Amino acid sequence: MKNILLVGIIILSISLSLFTMNCNQNNETIEPEYQFTEIEVPSIYRSELKSTNIDYEIVEDAITFETKSGEKVYGKIRVTFPYNDSNKVIKVELTKNIMEKLNLDTDFFKKYYDTSLKNTSEDNLGDCFVSCEGQERGVFWCKLGCFVVAVIEAASPL
Repeated sequence: MKNILLVGIIILSISLSLFTMNCNQNNETIEPEYQFTEIEVPSIYRSELKSTNIDYEIVEDAITFETKSGEKVYGKIRVTFPYNDSNKVIKVELTKNIMEKLNLDTDFFKKYYDTSLKNTSEDNLGDCFVSCEGQERGVFWCKLGCFVVAVIEAASPL
C-alpha cells in the first residue's frame, strides 16, 4: 500500500511539474493571481512552532480538482514546514477559488482526517510523511505531495 501511494505521489508530482513547465513555456498562458485561505490541520500534524521564530520552508504547487459535474478547478496549495519538527506543518493553504468552487469550509480537511483516523488505524498521510524521510533532496516537495493526495481525498466526498 505504501509503495502504491508513494508511486502515485511521484507520478502526481512529475505531472504537476511538467504541467507547470508547459504553461511557463507558452507565452499566451498567464497564471492568475491567487489568494490563499488557510485550512485547519489535524492536531497530530500541526506544529506548535510559529514561523516567526524558527527556520521553515514554504512549498507551493499547482493543484486540480474536479467537481461532481466534471468541471476542473485549477488552483494552488501552499504548505509551510518547520525544519525541526518532523512530520508536522505550520500552515496549509488552498487558493480561495478552490474553496469557493467546491464549497469547502476551512475545517473540511481537519474534520475529514479526524473522522477517518477514528474509523481506521491506517494513517496514509503519516505513512507518506515517513516515506519522505531520508531523501537526499526534495523532502518538503515529497511531503507536499502527501498533502496534495490527502487534501484531494478529503475534498472528494464533498
